[in-house]
Amino acid sequence: MYKILSLICIIAAAVTAFILASWIKSRRGSGDDTVRLYGIIKSRNSNFWAFHYIPVIAFTVLVALAAGAGIDWIHAAACLSGSIVSFLAVYAGSAAFVPGSVSSYSQADAGDIRTSIRASYRSGAVLGLCISALVTAVLLAAFQFLKTETVMGLAGSFAMGASVVAVILHTGGDVYSSAYAIAVPSGDFTDRTGFFTGAGSDIAETYILSAAAVIMLADAGVAASGVTSTFTNGAASRFVLVIYAAGIAGCVVGVFLQKAGIGNDPSRGADIGLIAAGIIATAVCSYFSNVMLQSFVYTVAVGSGILAGIILMEISRFFSPDSKIFKGVGKNLGKYAPAVFNMGRGMVSTAVTAVLLIAAIGVSYSFAGYYGLALCAAGLVSMTAAASALTSLSVISAQTSEILSSALTDSEEPEREKMSDAVDVVADRNGIMSKTYRTAAGFMSAFAVFCAFAVTSQLESMDIMSLKVFAGIIVGICSAFVITGIIVGSVHVTGRVARRDMGRSDDETGSTSSLRGAAMPAVIAIAFPALIGFLSGPASLAGFLVAVISTSLFIVTGFNNSGRYLENTAIQSLASVIKLMTVFSVAFLPVFIEVGGFLF
Repeated sequence: MYKILSLICIIAAAVTAFILASWIKSRRGSGDDTVRLYGIIKSRNSNFWAFHYIPVIAFTVLVALAAGAGIDWIHAAACLSGSIVSFLAVYAGSAAFVPGSVSSYSQADAGDIRTSIRASYRSGAVLGLCISALVTAVLLAAFQFLKTETVMGLAGSFAMGASVVAVILHTGGDVYSSAYAIAVPSGDFTDRTGFFTGAGSDIAETYILSAAAVIMLADAGVAASGVTSTFTNGAASRFVLVIYAAGIAGCVVGVFLQKAGIGNDPSRGADIGLIAAGIIATAVCSYFSNVMLQSFVYTVAVGSGILAGIILMEISRFFSPDSKIFKGVGKNLGKYAPAVFNMGRGMVSTAVTAVLLIAAIGVSYSFAGYYGLALCAAGLVSMTAAASALTSLSVISAQTSEILSSALTDSEEPEREKMSDAVDVVADRNGIMSKTYRTAAGFMSAFAVFCAFAVTSQLESMDIMSLKVFAGIIVGICSAFVITGIIVGSVHVTGRVARRDMGRSDDETGSTSSLRGAAMPAVIAIAFPALIGFLSGPASLAGFLVAVISTSLFIVTGFNNSGRYLENTAIQSLASVIKLMTVFSVAFLPVFIEVGGFLF
């Protein structure tokens, strides 16, 4: 029955994505300004992708060759497959960016702000539905044609392939658009292709990692249940299909429930789709939890992740740039005072994230052990399409606001300025919500994969006072800050180069420079866990992972909640680097167990 449900939801996602894409194109308009804008955005989008094909292919092939040489060649094939699936899903979904951007501007320029907001929102829904449909379809095919044990054994390598793609597209994309925002001259608008594509690759990576965690921890779920006669690792691993199918069903409904503004506040109502998706997903999982796993307790694990994500998202509203918390902070105290004080507020806000995620983890673990933690992450990630729509709403609305204020036309109508301000509010308030959700989902999936690492390596209990473990923890904390510094520095370098050549070849130069920003984090994501695993062994690597995951979570959260002064820092891409570190460690764990620790 779960196969039928999955197939129906996959088809529903594909059909809905097609309907939404057609609707977006129908709102594009045909005026001279619109035609010119379409050409500009399409050209920038094409240039961005053209400079990312080769790095993605090269990095994927290198990691796959390492997997083949270090483990075996079937793992190399799984890694390549994960990269291909992730890349195709993001590429297909990102096709909605250009028409969505133009439609959003066209409708706002015509005075229809609600349709403008809806166009931005639905562009992201297309991206999320493409990712959900393709990844779920591949998972369904894997379980249909491969043995359960084979799928469980290859899940880590498959997820590693998705992470390889995400590191290049997410880091390179965020660095590119962040630098462009700094370098863009007056009268132009920021090229947000990198933000949109980077977010898509991040979402696809998290979606695949969470599924891999559920599959890899299926045996742990069976052992914890004590019902081995009816609860098998096949049912435990396949339950992720139910979670994802339920999430797709919820998102399809939720996308059409989205309201483009409630009352006099155009920024409100976008979260309705996510909330509706969460309710529907929990209800569907409740039924199948009892049918497949002989208990309703697994629904609690799934629901705790969904609830934690929604609550975090709603609380994040208080940290949007125009909220009362930031209003007037640091006023009359100097040029940099607002940024300093808001950064302090952002750091304090990490306590909220810590409390809610600990609560979700605690509830999930108490009901279903380590398997429950994976279900918690999968539940949170299941609402991908609705979360992607929120991200797009922020990215495209911000671009629309800039275009309305740019020198694209000679019009100086007062209404254009009002529209620009209104759309800018939508971008700010929904932007922090979408970033908060993606951060929670990404790091919960990384933590679930880490649990698979701990269970597989039999390191559920570690002595943190052991020199190896303690050293790994210190290196992990330090690594999080080092990578953050590299990413921020890359934005500065790329922005400087782009500003120098903006008049000649802004897209080409910016894209090329942003790849330099992606190169070093990508190398670190592989080199650090490899060195620690080989030199000091799995115990030290476990300490490193738990430290780098935790530290990075709060770095990203702190920056996200620090207001508009720090929004163009590309820190969100740190999540993809950490996820690659984690899944690489899991994929190569057999090698580290066999030969690791030869030096210490």
